[in-house]
Amino acid sequence: MSIVKSIMKQLGLSGDPAKNFTFSVPPSPDGTMKLARGNAGATTQDIMTVDAAGKVAFPATPTPTGGVGPAFLAKTNAVQTLNGTVWTVLNFQVEMFDTDNCFASNKFTPNVAGYYLFSGSAALQASALSASKVIKNGTESYQGSFDNANYIGSTTVLLYMNGTTDYVEFMFYAAVAATTNGVASPAFFSGFLARSA
Repeated sequence: MSIVKSIMKQLGLSGDPAKNFTFSVPPSPDGTMKLARGNAGATTQDIMTVDAAGKVAFPATPTPTGGVGPAFLAKTNAVQTLNGTVWTVLNFQVEMFDTDNCFASNKFTPNVAGYYLFSGSAALQASALSASKVIKNGTESYQGSFDNANYIGSTTVLLYMNGTTDYVEFMFYAAVAATTNGVASPAFFSGFLARSA
């Protein structure tokens, strides 16, 4: 069993104090301890503390990995006629929100690199085989549900976007010529930064 013989012990010998850590107990031991960033006697940030009851706390605020970046939600307010057996980019007339002005002309082109969660759904006015997909950069396709009975298609996918040129669109398919149910049950397309690059 190892016994801590000093009240403060520096871990690391880097010339940059931010790369060193210090383990310490109070001058009058009371059952508590602390791990902090920095050199012994000159720490700059508490990383972990343990109280006398053994409760561990992490006072340092972690850097967010997502939640700060582009997000959008668009929906239809008009019907759209689809030619049978052809994938069609849906037209979204209403932007519910577009935090960074990255959604335009039915395309979302985020200006921050990272991993984005996209979701879209649409329905036809009459029963027909239907499907939906999110398409990246016009060619890379991620197909969601394929429905032969309920004329609804939905897709959810997590994609990496480079923050400059990558873009996505939402497409819908009907096995026969059909019209989307764009007003009573509007189609929607949404996305947000789930994790930064």
